[in-house]
This record gives sequence, structure tokens and C-alpha cells, in this order.
Amino acid sequence: MGCGVWGVGCGVWGVGCGEMGRINKNNLLLLFAFCLLPFAFCLLPVAFCLLPVAFVIEDFFFSWFFVCW
Repeated sequence: MGCGVWGVGCGVWGVGCGEMGRINKNNLLLLFAFCLLPFAFCLLPVAFCLLPVAFVIEDFFFSWFFVCW
């Protein structure tokens, strides 16, 4: 229960602060990052495709803003 391999407190598979602990902030962030990594690589080409659209929208907005105001 306390500090064993399957312990709840500080073990390797512990819930508190072990290597694979569930409440360990660093492990949660690392797991979250690894889960999102494939999605980031999939969205990268989409971001490059949308980049020219963003520039067009920005140019349109600023031209409209300065003409109307």
C-alpha cells in the first residue's frame, strides 16, 4: 500500500508520485503530450494550407477597417 512496486504511495506503479503514478503532474503532462503528438503531425499540413487564407483574411480586414474608419 505504501511504497511497494504496486503501492499507492510512491511505488513504480503508485498512484501518488511513482514513475507511472496517476496523480503525478509530470507523468500526466507527458502522457497528454504523447497522445496529442500524432494529431499535431496530422494538423501540420492543414496549418500550412490555411496560412495563405489567414493572410488574405488579415489583409481584407485591415483594408476594410482603415477604409471604413
